[in-house]
Amino acid sequence: MKTTRILTSLPKTKTESEPTGILFYRGSIIFLSGVLFIALVQNFHSFTVGISLLLALAFIAKIISQSMLSKVHCNLSLSQRHFFPDDSAAINIEIANKKIIPLFWAHAEIAVSRSLTMTADNGIDDSSPVPELAFDFSLNSFSAARFRPSFLCRRRGYYPLKNLTLISGDMFGLYEQKARFPSEEAIIVYPRLYPLKDLNILSLYPTGGVSFREQLFHDHTRTMGVRDYCVSDEFRHIHWRASARRDRLQVKVFEPTTTGQLTLFLPREEFAGKEEWETAICVLAALAHKSVSEGNSVGLFSNCASADTGKPVSILPDGNIDGIDILLTALAKVNFRAGKSWQDFFPSILNQLRGGTTFIFAAVQFNEAVRLSILNLRQAGYKVLVFNPAGGKDNPLQGEVPVYKYEILNGYIQCEPQQ
Repeated sequence: MKTTRILTSLPKTKTESEPTGILFYRGSIIFLSGVLFIALVQNFHSFTVGISLLLALAFIAKIISQSMLSKVHCNLSLSQRHFFPDDSAAINIEIANKKIIPLFWAHAEIAVSRSLTMTADNGIDDSSPVPELAFDFSLNSFSAARFRPSFLCRRRGYYPLKNLTLISGDMFGLYEQKARFPSEEAIIVYPRLYPLKDLNILSLYPTGGVSFREQLFHDHTRTMGVRDYCVSDEFRHIHWRASARRDRLQVKVFEPTTTGQLTLFLPREEFAGKEEWETAICVLAALAHKSVSEGNSVGLFSNCASADTGKPVSILPDGNIDGIDILLTALAKVNFRAGKSWQDFFPSILNQLRGGTTFIFAAVQFNEAVRLSILNLRQAGYKVLVFNPAGGKDNPLQGEVPVYKYEILNGYIQCEPQQ
């Protein structure tokens, strides 16, 4: 897994100024101004002096508070974006005051997911509906405050770091200025990887050997054809002339490496509960990791909605050097909501499926639409396998498609063919 440093200077949105007490709202100021006018007319000197001082204090505090967050910059940095469950993720937060006026007091907060547990008391507020990471501090002129909260990644998922909200104000605490700094950073927690016990991926192919390509490497000078663009494709491989002719993006298909190809399917309709769905994701992640480590190309198709785009997942087995990172990231982002029904999703990807590829379906309920898709692929001559949890529903595909029963025992995934 690659480690990268991400440093983002967050753009500041429009600031908002709010009084901290009812006495300093606009209506109250107008009322006090009216009282001051009456006191002046009636020569009530004590009232005049007191209200004048109060209004002067409010005016000075208002002017000071409006300048508090000018030339204040915020940075978020992550040593890496991708983690496994039980890993510790550290966020570097830097808030810099680049003006001569100090921040007399400041409060910063970031909304975080409940699936990210603080590893220490770093100012987490669990009383709010969405927990907030909060800090209180002050800053001198031309100085910076740095914080490094650590989180324990408890479960698979995609956890965006949303707005960083910064609040400051005048030294009297009469007015506060609030600014929001939008962030596009996110912590991505991969599925838990279990070793596959006594399972050789290459031995699962029901028709014997795998169809291999002739070339020993991707020759980008030899184009075999074009196909529809997928989000996992590299931008530089787009075939612009073919895209213009077909009025949709097309990418070049090159002669691939001499590797086996595996495509995983995760239909949302197959799972009634989240627990069995999460287990299936772990099994597919283990299959993908083992296959890629053996030099094979692995793809993934799922009608589950991706957490960041809301769209189904379509990744072709193209032998990308970062293939396992792409697959695990996609499995980390999928959520339990379907981005599209399987009846609509599967026909849309049929033209992307390739011969010589073994297809593996994660199936629990053996939904009618999914079962027909499996049978149609098998009847078309494709190599198809089904992975089903041990103790799950009886196999209605007995004798037509090989089914392997899986379960997680003692930290291993055990898979056995169903008799």
